[in-house]
Amino acid sequence: MRYLTFIIATLVPLSPAWAGWQYTTWGMSPRQAAIASKGAVPESAGDPGQHKDELTVGNVGSYDAGTRHFTAVFYYADGGLYDVTLGLKNLHGCPKLKDDLIGVYGQPAKNLRISFCHFTSGETKPKTTM
Repeated sequence: MRYLTFIIATLVPLSPAWAGWQYTTWGMSPRQAAIASKGAVPESAGDPGQHKDELTVGNVGSYDAGTRHFTAVFYYADGGLYDVTLGLKNLHGCPKLKDDLIGVYGQPAKNLRISFCHFTSGETKPKTTM
């Protein structure tokens, strides 16, 4: 039964109804994301430091997960939602967040490099990576 529960929990998020992040669906417009979020992520061009090559910032807002608080930046390609990036607001919490994620999901594959906690805006601490 435990094995079956794991399979169901793994496959349910793959269904089309779960496509997207939180209240969004991949491919929706910035206006649609703002409406779906009930104003939590208003339309915004973002700050210069939030821009990514060939992607356009369409919404910026906050996201809270327990005691952690993030800035959520919604990126668009060809007018549709393509990427959501969460930036931890308290950068000093990055090592603990990394440890917690490893505790839940395990170590990343050897050939996969996931970046954590890029310190910018004059921070002198080195960035932490997995």
